[in-house]
Amino acid sequence: MAYIYNKNKNQNENISDLLIALLFILPLAVIYYGFNVIFRCGFAVLLCCFFDFYVQKLFFGSIRDKSISPVATGLIIAFLLPSGASFWFYVLACLVAIFVSRLPFGGYSNNIFNPAAVGLSFVAISFKVSFFNYSLPLKNEASAVSTILSSLKDGAEPVIEKFHAFIGNQPGAIGCTQILMICVSLAFLIYKKAIAPKITFSFLGTCALISFLLPRIPEQRLNSVFYELCSGMLFFAAVFMLTDPVTAPKFTQSQIIYGIFAGILTMIFRYKGELEEGMLFAMLLANAVVAILDGFFKRYLKIKKRTAEN
Repeated sequence: MAYIYNKNKNQNENISDLLIALLFILPLAVIYYGFNVIFRCGFAVLLCCFFDFYVQKLFFGSIRDKSISPVATGLIIAFLLPSGASFWFYVLACLVAIFVSRLPFGGYSNNIFNPAAVGLSFVAISFKVSFFNYSLPLKNEASAVSTILSSLKDGAEPVIEKFHAFIGNQPGAIGCTQILMICVSLAFLIYKKAIAPKITFSFLGTCALISFLLPRIPEQRLNSVFYELCSGMLFFAAVFMLTDPVTAPKFTQSQIIYGIFAGILTMIFRYKGELEEGMLFAMLLANAVVAILDGFFKRYLKIKKRTAEN
């Protein structure tokens, strides 16, 4: 059985649903980090659209791909960067996302890896200290503040109250800490049939199970589960990136395995990785096995169909 992606819509309509869901997060981001957020989002979107237009004209001589996906890529990149990030981070992330991940494969619907994840991973590896240099909400200056993930990595219980962690009043990237509004976005996307929820829930379930069985807060399993799920890029990526219809699996069985695999990788990176967050790298590794998973289940379903007919 193929996933819930709505085939009655064209690509731009499904991307439009994604953009609407992303915009649900914007009001709280503005409250926490100021109107500077809107400028940064617009800057990232313009960069992705410019690079997309320029590369198509340069290599193809015309605009072959008129998808609005660069808008979504730019917005996701902006949401996953700190409020005080250097504008060079935006330039590099958008440049790599379009030049390396998207257009070499023929444009939207052909790329193997999530473009935003590729661009942000490049910046995270190149500037691994300043990339995670977050500011406190309602503050304008970035500083080396303690995040939930940094506390968990030290084996300590975060000092941030659960309610504040849930509504996004915690240090983190511009748009990935507002768990409440991301849940609203998830409900909207499921209603619009724009994503495959099995991926999201299998991924979150795997992360929750690992954090329960192997808690990083000693003797506080439920607290460990809550803080793992409500910190870093995990919840945001589970809704907006892992479910990307282009890079996600097409069959129900492979979607579930994909979500579980991505969840295991994410927790390995979090527990054992040098950086406090490994969600982006886990996603890219999971993207790499999508073709294998879909190929296997496609053959399996064909064999099962022939057996039933005989």
